[in-house]
Amino acid sequence: MLPLNASGDAQGCTRGPSGAVRTPEGFPAAYRAFVEGGWPALPCAPEWGGQGLPLLLDAAVREMLIACNQAWEMYPDLLHGAYETIKGHARPAQQDWCLAKLVSGEWLAAMALTEPQAGSDLGLLSTRAVPDASFEADGALRVTGDKIFISGGDHDLSDNIIHLVLCRLPDAPPAPGAFPWPWCPRSCPMASSTR
Repeated sequence: MLPLNASGDAQGCTRGPSGAVRTPEGFPAAYRAFVEGGWPALPCAPEWGGQGLPLLLDAAVREMLIACNQAWEMYPDLLHGAYETIKGHARPAQQDWCLAKLVSGEWLAAMALTEPQAGSDLGLLSTRAVPDASFEADGALRVTGDKIFISGGDHDLSDNIIHLVLCRLPDAPPAPGAFPWPWCPRSCPMASSTR
């Protein structure tokens, strides 16, 4: 990771004509090595392919990676929050669909929190989630709004990115703790639609 730190900063991510984002040279190969070594699975539950090791061990590994290359480490770091959220709150069919892929590192995750008018005051967010019966999945929501500063929101490290999107339901109180976290995969093979 350390040799990619300076070169990654100098090169940065690039956005191609199709809109696809490419990470700096060396980032995809480093991520493949990370996945092949089983590193994303350290603290995850064995039933999803994880190693079931203590969070303290995972924290030490992540601290070393951050010290070497924080820009690269942010990509796999975000998957743990998504893993814990989905493991704790998603339906069993949703868990079956994606947790093993997150644990293995085959898929990554991003979190869409703040908005232009909200800054760090998430109570001001205006992104809405409205129940959508036209979608095949039970409990599906149609999400509309604008988000900013989405670290890892698009890249070439994995085939799919699970986006956790902080938003309001129509009857939600203004307190941020009451907001739902719908997840919006870049690719959704669970349904006939990819959006």
